[in-house]
Amino acid sequence: MLTLSPPAPHSDVTHRSKAVPRKSLVAAASQERARVALHCETKFIDSAQFRDAKSASRMNELVEQLERSAGRQVTNSYAGLNQTIKVCARGVTSLLTLVEERDFFLCLNYLKWRVNVLRTKINPAENQELLLTDIEQLHRQTLVVRDHILSANLRLVMSIAKAQCDGLLTFDELFSEGVPVLLRAIDKFDVERGFRFSTYAYTAVLRSFHKAKADAAKRHRRQKSSVDNSTLDLAEDRASETNELPVSTVPLVRELLELLPPRESKIVQARFGLLDDQSPCTLEEIGDLHGVSKERARQLLARAMISLRTLIEESQFSDLMDFNEELPDA
Repeated sequence: MLTLSPPAPHSDVTHRSKAVPRKSLVAAASQERARVALHCETKFIDSAQFRDAKSASRMNELVEQLERSAGRQVTNSYAGLNQTIKVCARGVTSLLTLVEERDFFLCLNYLKWRVNVLRTKINPAENQELLLTDIEQLHRQTLVVRDHILSANLRLVMSIAKAQCDGLLTFDELFSEGVPVLLRAIDKFDVERGFRFSTYAYTAVLRSFHKAKADAAKRHRRQKSSVDNSTLDLAEDRASETNELPVSTVPLVRELLELLPPRESKIVQARFGLLDDQSPCTLEEIGDLHGVSKERARQLLARAMISLRTLIEESQFSDLMDFNEELPDA
């Protein structure tokens, strides 16, 4: 008979999880904020005006005015392109005058300069609540000024995108490409050189559009190549057996042969019957045309095919086709 033992008595000792002291939580949060601030390097363009008390006071007043007119709070002081999306959604602001442009760019770099000055005073081992709060506030102000400059220059990106959009890239695609470029231009622009920002940004945006369109054209050619590849493989198989190419492949092959020197091009055309009103020639007939032996004709044909393959690999027709090493017999 199975006898069940009575349950063991509960221990009088109760294990309670120890509550983490609030001071420790505050210290951990402060250390994390310090770590983020230390790792968030802020590049700026220096100016002697940053160290002038009167100029610094004027720039601080301008930032405060801009914050009030913006009427918003930036919740993430280290925000990136998400802030840009919000700016674009709100629409563009009025164009900046020459004086406004200079003031705002000086303010932007002044705020970044102050962030870097304060970053040198951070000690993660200490509780520096006021210092970290000041750094985060400066980051928020930097975003406000940057977004204002960005919004005032979005018309430039729109204008260039409208002029450059074509069958390969739409306006929306180009605009999405141009906004990050505009942001990088804002960070790199030195207003004290005396140029307008629109001149600097126009070159940067247009260059990026040309590269994007070139990449799109390259992708388009590769897609076209994948479609034509099977057709050309069929043409090679047909040529290996009969020295004739399917009619549908002739225009494409003629286009490729334009890359060859005249003599090599004529040899390939004669071999595959691409000359007007002429059937495919044997190697012996090719030799007679060029005053060489049949073996020499085969060597010339092989060299022509190698030259064609090399040009294909180096040209816009890369990956279009791959000729077999073994050439058709006479």
